[in-house]
Amino acid sequence: MREMESSPSARSEFESLVKSMSDATATGPSTSAAENASFNDAISRSLERIQESETAADRARDDPVSQGETDAFLAEMLKQLEAAGGGGADGLGGEAGMANILEGMMEQLMSKEILYEPMKDLQDKVNIFSVSECVPDRAVSTLAGVK
Repeated sequence: MREMESSPSARSEFESLVKSMSDATATGPSTSAAENASFNDAISRSLERIQESETAADRARDDPVSQGETDAFLAEMLKQLEAAGGGGADGLGGEAGMANILEGMMEQLMSKEILYEPMKDLQDKVNIFSVSECVPDRAVSTLAGVK
């Protein structure tokens, strides 16, 4: 800032820079009619695809065959939940049944087969730093029994 006050050439250079920036922002980006038409075509195609998707979704929702398939799937899932939960007095297994289901899922997720690879990757990433880099040399030698 002090240079602009003392140097007329720096001041004029700064003024010309500001003027060119204001001119560039005042006119805005130039776009051709072809670019505008291309953009409008893309928007209209997107709107048509949205309309087609909406129509297809409405047909699928109103189709009795797809509703029957969905109902059958949900009924089968409910039967599996009842069987897995042990079936309580209400037929759904109650809280105890849900606890059993969650416990079974957690046992499956915590198995060695599932966790081995992620834990191995984590170990490889953490072992980048050795203990000697984190602990001073004297502490390492004391831990090792060397005086």
